[in-house]
Amino acid sequence: MIVKDLMDTEFPLLSPQQTVQAALDVLVEWKIPAAPVINEDQYLGIFMFDEHVVQNLLNNLHKNDPPLVADYMKIGLSVVQEEQKINDIVVTQSPMIPVLNKEGRISGILWVHKIASMKIAKNKGFNKSSFNTRVQVVECSDRVKIRNLIMQKNGLISQSPQMLQTIDLAIKVSNSDATVLVSGESGVGKELIAKLIHNTSGRSGHFIKVNCGAIPRELIESEFFGYKPGAFTGASKEGKLGYFESADQGTLFLDEIGELPLDLQVKLLRVIQEQEVVRLGDIKPQKIDVRIITATNRDLHKMVIDKTFRGDLFYRLNVLPIQIPPLHSRQEDIPALLTAFLEKYSQKYRIGKMFSGDSLTLLCKYQWPGNVRELENLVERLVLTTDEHIILPQHLPLQVYQAGKSTMKSETTLLYNENNLIPEQIKEMRTLQDVIDSVEKEMILKALQIYGSTYRAARVLGVSQSTISRKAKKYNQINERYWREETDNMKWSE
Repeated sequence: MIVKDLMDTEFPLLSPQQTVQAALDVLVEWKIPAAPVINEDQYLGIFMFDEHVVQNLLNNLHKNDPPLVADYMKIGLSVVQEEQKINDIVVTQSPMIPVLNKEGRISGILWVHKIASMKIAKNKGFNKSSFNTRVQVVECSDRVKIRNLIMQKNGLISQSPQMLQTIDLAIKVSNSDATVLVSGESGVGKELIAKLIHNTSGRSGHFIKVNCGAIPRELIESEFFGYKPGAFTGASKEGKLGYFESADQGTLFLDEIGELPLDLQVKLLRVIQEQEVVRLGDIKPQKIDVRIITATNRDLHKMVIDKTFRGDLFYRLNVLPIQIPPLHSRQEDIPALLTAFLEKYSQKYRIGKMFSGDSLTLLCKYQWPGNVRELENLVERLVLTTDEHIILPQHLPLQVYQAGKSTMKSETTLLYNENNLIPEQIKEMRTLQDVIDSVEKEMILKALQIYGSTYRAARVLGVSQSTISRKAKKYNQINERYWREETDNMKWSE
């Protein structure tokens, strides 16, 4: 695919002599974070709304001369040609790349998130830059090629050196039969790592997953060890295989191992050591060949000290420990995961969606306490609930706004008054209340334009929704094109 196939041909053009306020109004109207700057059809650079612009606007708030686009545009960034191949593009810090025709004039723009989506689809990752979409050069060593194939087969996506080391360790230990203890916060992907170990081990049996915290206490022994016909009242006449026998020649994955009762921990230790199991109601042991992988989000070492987990079992399970880092500590993975899940659920529900640059920035600033599971669930929800083709910041949950508060603060500087709060030529002194009313009016109008509702505008400005509605009517800023009323008990997705 070439650039011409993917570029947008409808976009705004800015002039270096435009005021920054006028340029920001254009970006708000088009709902985009950046635009090219030209002078007499000659491409000069890119103006984008970022923290540098915000800080300078705040510093020059009371100066008479309004700042110009020429003062803030970024020059020296990459441009591409219409016939250039997408795979050959190296992305810069801008969320978009200007496209030049054969005459050297700008003929389109290429949004970086589109390139990112294609790279993920072709198993070529990208790292987080200022806009989280710098293309990652694919390593060529045999080890990395093998790792990438294994990751693709097992549904793992990562560009983080920390996570890649974890995956390398999982691949390395897969060839042994030693027990593995996978630790990490809830939702980091412990089961995926366990499946990777099983799938790479060459074991012929099944991968059996057991959630130790989800089995009723009175059924634990029969579920783990099985039972003979008629072993107890209500037992099946055919008897039943337990988890260990079902996983013979394969892998038994014991998730949430820290929830296992102490009395069963003794029996589990014996099975691991002896590699044999005795069904309930039987006296004859059955030999088994099972690889044991356990996982927990708890501190088992502390539980041993507190005597809530057996020390001998802990050391038997902890032969090969693997610690999976939380998502917030490997932010390089966030844009890749966002794009991959967006593609997955867009295809699943046959709904084409894309993230705006601002949305990607906010999502990458979020700490993801629920890790990859939370991220995937949120992307699926956004695909299903967002009406527009592009997922904008106002579509994101409230907690994402709060996490990206500094970014959203920069957006509120769109409220910057082109008249610098006080007119350039003061013919008569204005009262303080007049100045306050003027600024308040401008802030409310811009907040309603940006955030689309009185509810969201109120949250951003730190006032009640009724205050926004009342003052909007006071200043005659009721414009259904930009905003709509929402009730105070509106539900934000969490």
